[in-house]
Amino acid sequence: MILLDANILLEMLIAGRSKRTDVFEWMEQNTEEFCISMLTVHLVLYFGLKDNLNISELKSFLADYPKIALLPEDYVAAIGLLKNKDHEDALQIAIAERIGCTSIVTLDKRFSEIYNDRINFIIL
Repeated sequence: MILLDANILLEMLIAGRSKRTDVFEWMEQNTEEFCISMLTVHLVLYFGLKDNLNISELKSFLADYPKIALLPEDYVAAIGLLKNKDHEDALQIAIAERIGCTSIVTLDKRFSEIYNDRINFIIL
């Protein structure tokens, strides 16, 4: 299973994003199952609504992805993993490790550079 970082979903949703085509093409070619964390759900809703997307569009879009709950132990693990003062990144790592993801897909090269010793990253 591959965990999709929030920036991947936002790239697909928000018009005019520079990597939008690359993300869609990669996702169409990939055969492994995707999932998203509830942290990603929150970020997609927050930034999608901020960009004037309507809630029904966002709900419909998010319905396509299995959602992984945030657990108290994810918070504890993330605090222990924290390397760059970015708790969001550490939470994504903690969740991906807990559920046994093979990779995280992201647009954030820095995220992958900091945590590439923990999990495989696919940078688009």
